Amino acid sequence: MNLTLAAISYGITVFALVLLAVRVRTLLAIYKKGAADPTRRNDKGTRLRMALREIFGRRFAKSLVTPRCLISLLLVLRTGLS
Repeated sequence: MNLTLAAISYGITVFALVLLAVRVRTLLAIYKKGAADPTRRNDKGTRLRMALREIFGRRFAKSLVTPRCLISLLLVLRTGLS
């Protein structure tokens, strides 16, 4: 059973690395071409609304972060790294 679980986890890792490599190659091709993203629209009003939503959304989210949440996050990161 442990061998099966190890094989599954290695398989998932290899699959994720393949997906990562494909995406990195795609992004590098776009960057090297120097062309704009074809999915991006030139609607300035929509882009402005999205930027304002992001700016004011972060201010609202910042007020939700309490010291207790930060301590929990630090503990999770600490245990995950060791």
